[in-house]
Amino acid sequence: MRGKQADVKVNQRMLIDKMLARYSSDYVVFRELIQNGDDAKAKKCQLEFFTDDGNDNIHEIQVTNDGRLFTENDWDRVAMIAEGNPDQDTVGMFGVGFYSVFSLTEEPVIASGSECVVFTWVGNQLTTFRSSTPANKNINGTSVMMKMRAPRNLSRNVESDENKEQPVISLISLRDFLARVLCFTKTIIALEVIVNNRAVFEVTKDVTPGCAISPGSVCEIPNFFHVEDILESHLTISLQMKQSLPPVLRNREQKYSISFRAFTAAVSVTLVVQLY
Repeated sequence: MRGKQADVKVNQRMLIDKMLARYSSDYVVFRELIQNGDDAKAKKCQLEFFTDDGNDNIHEIQVTNDGRLFTENDWDRVAMIAEGNPDQDTVGMFGVGFYSVFSLTEEPVIASGSECVVFTWVGNQLTTFRSSTPANKNINGTSVMMKMRAPRNLSRNVESDENKEQPVISLISLRDFLARVLCFTKTIIALEVIVNNRAVFEVTKDVTPGCAISPGSVCEIPNFFHVEDILESHLTISLQMKQSLPPVLRNREQKYSISFRAFTAAVSVTLVVQLY
């Protein structure tokens, strides 16, 4: 028996708020956008902070990568909440992770080459508008622009800012976070932080291919998993402080590096499920 048909309505604002509950880390937005750049085979990613005159209150953040530009399919897909991208050979994987930007902004803008998409709210429904990138933006690559939805302070201090009345983005902890993120990128080898059009620091990575190591019989459990091969690489993460760094950091080392050995393994796993 059929009655009157009615569509199921979704409160997209509440849906995105529930999705954001999965992303509680302070810098998860930057990690997700850097990952999008890495998926687009970018070599460099820039994080730009724009603060109000006379204080360190952030009013906009812009994350730009020099990877491949959006295709028509990419523009169509970016408006589909949680759809993701099954094709890792196309630009980025702007899926669920991208929506972490709504923790910082109400209306993000994605600009790629000569085109851009603006996200805006109509009541509790999210709408997109696609247009040409403004000529004064000069986007070389793909950029996500986020005007802050709530005040955040850009901290330049070495000491903790836990007593601040509003949320803080610390350049010191951000530096350490980006160094860790860079260890796991596939193509990105440089992450640069810029404040009000002045470079503050850059974290870079250098990978020297190593040699294959025989795993031997130790690296296996019969009928469960087997390590097929292990590749050893040498990884160097470097931090370069720029000339425009904050005064509190000027007496520190201008550049330092850390090197370590990284191991990548190819593993085959066999699962046997017995049903009763």
